[in-house]
Amino acid sequence: MKSLLLLFLFLVTTAHATTVHFTFHQSTVLHQGLAGSYVANDTVGVAKLLEGMGDRGGFVILESIVAIDENETEAATVHHFFSSEPTTAADSSALAFTGTEDEYLGRATGNVLVDVGSFSTSTTTFNGNSTVVLKLKNGSTGFYVVTETLGSPNYASGKTKFRYIFREQ
Repeated sequence: MKSLLLLFLFLVTTAHATTVHFTFHQSTVLHQGLAGSYVANDTVGVAKLLEGMGDRGGFVILESIVAIDENETEAATVHHFFSSEPTTAADSSALAFTGTEDEYLGRATGNVLVDVGSFSTSTTTFNGNSTVVLKLKNGSTGFYVVTETLGSPNYASGKTKFRYIFREQ
């Protein structure tokens, strides 16, 4: 009976810690669109491939989008994610893309950029009810993103960057 009691006490007092490891991936996309004025719902640049974001066919969670614009624009953006390269409207044209609904993975809205002196920036984090989970295509470790502006920014070619940070599910 004494040994049974000791075994019970050992089981009750022994703590087990579970360590969860997350692998983070990031990709910075440089906007190479036309210089000039955009209006709301225009496509910004062309579809960009984000490669090496996770396990083939697995899931990734969008943690944040960091936007930096050296031309000091202050407009929010929407980022559309696709499993295959979509056919999109030309840069600085009304957003339109063709393809199947199976290729569309989802979207995320970025914050309005804030002028901080020599550039403008925003960081949008996604958690809780705003979590964005994307399923990678079987055999693929990446996907495409198409950026849409929600304002009327005056982008300069090569002066706008979007950094996407993902976590493997």
